[in-house]
Amino acid sequence: MPFQVLGSLCEKCDGLTWTDTVGQYDIATRPFGYGGPESPAAYDDVTSYVLDIWKPGSDINGASDYTLDLLTNTPTIDSDGNPVWTISAGDLGEEEPMTSGVWYGRVTMVWDGDTYYGDCMSLFTADIQSQIDSKLRTAPVPITIEMAMLQAELESAKANACCGYATRAQESVDWLLANIQNCC
Repeated sequence: MPFQVLGSLCEKCDGLTWTDTVGQYDIATRPFGYGGPESPAAYDDVTSYVLDIWKPGSDINGASDYTLDLLTNTPTIDSDGNPVWTISAGDLGEEEPMTSGVWYGRVTMVWDGDTYYGDCMSLFTADIQSQIDSKLRTAPVPITIEMAMLQAELESAKANACCGYATRAQESVDWLLANIQNCC
């Protein structure tokens, strides 16, 4: 089976991570992994390894908001043996926590003259969650229906993102961002 680029973009308190989840070649479980007959030996055995990132609201068919050359940075290795790059919000010129919404990542890897792509999306929620939490801390007890609706809408966004419904997830976050200041 030909090589495949796999990974995940994840929100952190002070930025994000890109985790390369290709893994090592195994004929039964990872026929596309590193070290296979049609694969590079490891992530750093490639000519180019670039991560493009689009923040919420950006046109993923247009130019990315951020482009990171992963080969110029040394990753840490997680407990599963996967390389993990940590990128701070400051490195991207973003505030902490980073803007809530659907973030997209596309990794482009060049090996042996061929180009491989891997796409992913991730819902970042720390920004909107902190705003909801702030409202909840000062809300009367019992909380109002409006307060409960905010948390329910955020849970809906998370569920939609988990199921691959990026547009629905972003619509929920947009609604939350538009309505949280007027609530409660």
